[in-house]
Order: sequence, then structure tokens, then C-alpha cells
Amino acid sequence: MDKANGSVDALDDGEYAGSVLFQLSEAMLFFKRNTRIGWKKLPEKRVSLPEYPERAVLEILVNAIVHRDYMVAGSEVHLDIFDNRIEVVSPGGMYDGTRIQELDLMEVPSKRRNPLLADIFSRLNLMERKGSGFEKVLSAYRKQVNFTDDLKPVYSSSATWFKAVLPNLNYQLSAAVEKTVEKTVEKTVEKTVEKTVEKTVEKILSAIKQNPKVTQQQLADITGLSRRGVEWNLKKMQTLNIIRRKGGARGGHWILLKNHFE
Repeated sequence: MDKANGSVDALDDGEYAGSVLFQLSEAMLFFKRNTRIGWKKLPEKRVSLPEYPERAVLEILVNAIVHRDYMVAGSEVHLDIFDNRIEVVSPGGMYDGTRIQELDLMEVPSKRRNPLLADIFSRLNLMERKGSGFEKVLSAYRKQVNFTDDLKPVYSSSATWFKAVLPNLNYQLSAAVEKTVEKTVEKTVEKTVEKTVEKTVEKILSAIKQNPKVTQQQLADITGLSRRGVEWNLKKMQTLNIIRRKGGARGGHWILLKNHFE
């Protein structure tokens, strides 16, 4: 089991062996540990916004454990949690050799590779005998207030594996919030920089008006900038035709080209 994002290989991982019930329990604990539940405040109540319906994840894990091919040596069920989805991959394709992606999920016949295991899980009320797991997963998703049709679970299979992909119901919302925050920060920084530059220019202009022969070191003391910072601002102001230098470094003076003190 792995929890990862796009910047690192894994934020959390675990490997569990033991009885199938122990594996299921540990897998659910891993899922809960690595996912979050948001919430939205409404006028009369607060609504939970889980990233994934717990019932859907349980159903997928039960399906992976019960229907996997235990005859494939060295194989195991994988649970991978990404920022935008959960993937559960189990050894062995569809028992009848079909491809799940080519079938109507609501019409998939119930054929069990491990009938004894399925019977045990059924007696424990962890699955039903009639094979309605796909319907339960979709139903669990549809019940969530943040569900949209583009966030349906997706299944695929080959002759050797079966994969279930569960979309993160909050991922698009999180991405939208992140973009809003980025734009807000960007605008705030731009405004702060603009105001800082304006104040610096006004300080330089005021100093030049009082003393046209003011030196860069004196301007640095007045503005709090470094000599290089003062030099950059003076060049910028000359480029914008705000001031002009007459004469050299010694004996020269500054001339105001625009009246900023009206």
C-alpha cells in the first residue's frame, strides 16, 4: 500500500500479511489515515465532504480480496492513494475471461473464483451473494453532495489483473481553491511591490527637490535601500523621464523633469 503525490515517491506505505480479515482491516485503517474529510456549512447544518465514500472503498477492497487469483505466486493486492484518486489492483482478471471495461456494470453476472471465501464474507455481512458490488460503489458515490457524473469509479481488467479507480471527490474543489489562493497572493504581492516602489520613488524625488546634489549614499540612508538598489531606481526613473542627471558624479546634480508634488 502506498500514499503518494506528484513530488515524492511515497508519503506513507505499508505491507500486510495474515488472514484476509486482518488484511482488510489494515487496508481500511491505511485508507482512513491517508485521506481527509472536509465539510461545508449550510444554514441549518454542516455537511461532511469526504474525499472518498468509505462504503465504496470497503466494497472495492472486499472485491479485490475475495475475487483475486490466489494461484498466482508472489502476487498481492495493491492499494495506492494519489492526490486525485485511489487505485486498487488485484491479481487475476474476470473469472469468465471477459474485460470489465467492455461490459455494462449494471449487468455483470455474478461468477466467483473463490466461492468459499465469498460465502464467508457474505455471512459476515461484508458482501452480498447476488453480486451487486458495482451498484453499491456507484450508489455510495451518488449519495455524496460533491459528486458529479465525471467522478464515477472506473474499472479495467486484463487476463492477469483487475483494477478499480476511485476518483477523489474533493480534488477539483481543492485545485480551484489553490488557484484562487495563488491569484490572491499574486495580486497582494503585486500591490505591495507597487506601493513599495511608489514610496521609494517619492522619497528619492523629495530628497532631490531639497538637495539636487544629493549623493547615492545619502539616498541609500534616506530610503533604506542598498547603493545598488538606489542606483537601479535612479536608472529606472531616468528611463521613465522622471529625472535627469546633469554633470558627472562629482559636481553634477539631478533635475526633476516631472512635477510630482502638485
